[in-house]
Amino acid sequence: HELRALVDAAHACGLAVILDVVYNHLGPDGNYLGRFARGYFAADRHTPWGQAFALTGRDRQPVRDFFLANAAYWIDEFRFDGLRLDATHAIVDESDPHLLTEITAVAHARNAFVIAEDERNASSVLRREDGAGHQVDAVWADDFHHQVRVALTGVQESYFKSYRGSTGDVVRTLEQGWFYTGQPFPPWQGRPRGDRCRHLPTSAFVYAIENHDQVGNRALGERLEHLIGIAAFRAASALLCLSPYPPLIFMGQEWAASTPFLFFSDHAGELGRMISQQRQREFATAGLNQGIRADAVPDPQSPETFQRSKLVWEELGQFPHGSVLSLYGECLQHRRTWLRGAALARQHWTAVALGRAFAIRYSPPGEPVRLLVCSLHGDAKVACGADERLQPPAGTCWRTQLDSRPMAGRTAGVSVAVNVLVFDQPATVLLVARPNGAVD
Repeated sequence: HELRALVDAAHACGLAVILDVVYNHLGPDGNYLGRFARGYFAADRHTPWGQAFALTGRDRQPVRDFFLANAAYWIDEFRFDGLRLDATHAIVDESDPHLLTEITAVAHARNAFVIAEDERNASSVLRREDGAGHQVDAVWADDFHHQVRVALTGVQESYFKSYRGSTGDVVRTLEQGWFYTGQPFPPWQGRPRGDRCRHLPTSAFVYAIENHDQVGNRALGERLEHLIGIAAFRAASALLCLSPYPPLIFMGQEWAASTPFLFFSDHAGELGRMISQQRQREFATAGLNQGIRADAVPDPQSPETFQRSKLVWEELGQFPHGSVLSLYGECLQHRRTWLRGAALARQHWTAVALGRAFAIRYSPPGEPVRLLVCSLHGDAKVACGADERLQPPAGTCWRTQLDSRPMAGRTAGVSVAVNVLVFDQPATVLLVARPNGAVD
């Protein structure tokens, strides 16, 4: 009843609510389905998180109905607006239609939407005009996160090894939606990863610069804002919020929270001890922060690990957290007022690489042209007037509308002179074309 009340309260505030559901496995604790019917699980297949379900074969329908009824339950009984499906690449189903297609149909019949976490970069998962594919509305597009993270930190350990974070690679990711669209992928022993995707709408790709996995996967639970300077974090934040793709903002990110988000669990007995031991072993040879001392890895079973991960709301009134929150508010106000609808259509924006910077040019009908210029490294100079891709429309000049630098004034941190931007530190700047002589 409390969960229903929470959803209703959010709706009263104009907020949609998405539920994260896990249909690719059941965890090792409290999983009794196999006691009732062994046919629920595939004896010959396991996921990294537990035994896989038997979605094909003679007894498949009750197993499939289990998930379809569950998806309907959350939407019908709790009025959730959408479902986020965990690790859909781990749902192996040779049936026609695929379970993902059926789950999506259940949601769409109830006017709900579906977002998938899927590492394959497979366009077949997403909704297509010809009705093919699984018809999922959007996917988490982690390539953007990985490129930006490498660009900002220079660290290429673990799964970041396959990303360079160069300006050109960031731009290519922005142009397409994800970076890997069929190239050989080293973690897959060089097998191709991904499909072409520029024909898909920008709404099909959810972008992030941090989330629960990317923070919690680290031994010490550091957020991105803990690994880089505040100017770089603000630059990445403005880029995320002002790109053409829907932004995912992890809890506390909007004020650069000081607290970590550690991996924590609450399992009893031997299972709990095994979880603690496995977490320590994980970082001895692999994973992020590899090589860290075992005794430095927080115990996931300790109540202190959970307590340390809780947000400190008093930070909202402190520096620099309050100013970061103001930046997020300003950026999201732009998404509300003009960065929506036609402005997000691919024919109305272009992305260009500019050495140590890059730009996104928005030309939506009925709106002034805008230019988003970003340098994640700083030490960059962009001559807008000398590059026809960056020049304002005839009869107009560029005026600064937003600057990510935490200084006072619109042009703080960036020198503006005759359409030249000089970045002394990482920054993201939004320019708007105004008629010559006009005053804001």
